[in-house]
Amino acid sequence: DRVFYKEPGADATHWHRDDESIDLQNLGVVHTVATWIPLEHMSEQLGTIRYLSGSQVPNSQLPWWQQAIAAVLGWDLTLYTLLPMVIESDLSPGDVSWHHGWLVHSAGANRGSRVRKAYSTTYAYCDDVADDRCAWVNETDPTCRAAAAFFGPEWDGQSGRGRSELVKTDLRSFWDKAGALVVRTVVGAALGLGVYSLASWVAGLRGAGKQE
Repeated sequence: DRVFYKEPGADATHWHRDDESIDLQNLGVVHTVATWIPLEHMSEQLGTIRYLSGSQVPNSQLPWWQQAIAAVLGWDLTLYTLLPMVIESDLSPGDVSWHHGWLVHSAGANRGSRVRKAYSTTYAYCDDVADDRCAWVNETDPTCRAAAAFFGPEWDGQSGRGRSELVKTDLRSFWDKAGALVVRTVVGAALGLGVYSLASWVAGLRGAGKQE
């Protein structure tokens, strides 16, 4: 459980996936679902929560053409550009916004004159109870022992020190991304030219050998 406060003038929260932030993406069987509950009437100006609709699908399962674009632009810019953004701008106290732990989400900057307050609760679940790592799950004892079952002391210590804040989807400006794209294109073209030249040179040697 957490309470989020955002002071007037505070910047937008970085775009992120909850499961990625706590290193769940490689486990496969454990996922999370989170609530975001406003403690006052929300608006876009106040910095309400927002989602990239459809981003809860693992990157490897997205359409091939999106994966092709991501290979050039990176996943962050690809998802931000191609997927529709849903802004929960009409939430009232008592409303509950749910999101999957793999859904890319953020909270906007607080451009209002008052502190924005919200409450969040996260639930973990196993999608394959036959997996040995889910043996701690049962209907009579709902106590969450996921940390003990899946992670060691090192992970627990990192999480307690704010490790999750280091794993984020960095959505830089368009010009930063455009510059990175130019660099990738130039480097890719140079490597391609080098491979072509090497292949031509090898083919030339083989041709010369046959003539001899």
